[in-house]
Amino acid sequence: MGKKLSPAMQNVVDMMRDGWQLGKNGTFDGRWWLQKGGVGRGDKIEKVTAGTAYALYSRKVIEVDKRSFPTTTYKLVEE
Repeated sequence: MGKKLSPAMQNVVDMMRDGWQLGKNGTFDGRWWLQKGGVGRGDKIEKVTAGTAYALYSRKVIEVDKRSFPTTTYKLVEE
């Protein structure tokens, strides 16, 4: 990847490489989370701060995978 990431950002990247998917709720709360096996699959969930997610997006480490109101999912940018 070649980009210097904070420990929190690196944790999100590592989890996404391990099959977790990053999602964002597009309603008023705007919460971000990782879900094992994919968003909406009913498996384990880990919270992600908006700052961490936005930092990954602005550094082009993640990109939008699918928009479907109210949830947007993200994937790692292919190197």
